[in-house]
Amino acid sequence: MEITDADALIFDYDLTLVDSRKAIVELYSEVCKKYGGSAEKLDFKTMFGMLDDEAIPYACECAKPNISSEEFRKIVHEMEPIYSLKAPLLIDAECLRGLKQKGKRLFIVTNNISNNVCRNLKEKGIYDLFEQIICADNFGDFKCKSEVISDVGERFNLRKDQILYVGDHLNDVNYAKKAGVKVLGVATGFHTAEELGEEGADFVASRFEGV
Repeated sequence: MEITDADALIFDYDLTLVDSRKAIVELYSEVCKKYGGSAEKLDFKTMFGMLDDEAIPYACECAKPNISSEEFRKIVHEMEPIYSLKAPLLIDAECLRGLKQKGKRLFIVTNNISNNVCRNLKEKGIYDLFEQIICADNFGDFKCKSEVISDVGERFNLRKDQILYVGDHLNDVNYAKKAGVKVLGVATGFHTAEELGEEGADFVASRFEGV
């Protein structure tokens, strides 16, 4: 399978489709500082590979704010949609429209939550380009992205050899491999193209555009 052979592309969101690194760092830094914690102790490279239910407890354990994990979660979720709009696209809207015009089917599977993702995509005018956007808060009984990726294939009558998953994190590579689909690792996050390749990505690139 070559990259251009894929009939369906399933994108990760954070650091693959949008550059949310600065916005997320600012958000957690502000909340930690306000409630007596220290964001300097947070490993954002680790956090970006986590589900929301994992990231919040991790942040509280490391930053040690003077509030409970549930209070921290509530505050972050209240502020996050505002910060999410600050995340610029890493893949140009015209590039995505071009894929649609070529008959490619586009999906998103992400550990982020719907309120952040959908609001930002609508703001940037690309929400309707995706057949389905599946976020962590609507994973349902699925425990990880690999199960969701497999489910997308089954529900939309796509064979595994028709699907290409696009992600930036080592975890993305492993989710795709576990789901039995090819994966393009893009070095737009915390990992280099070499690291993504060593992890087992079928294809690697510095960024999606131009592939």
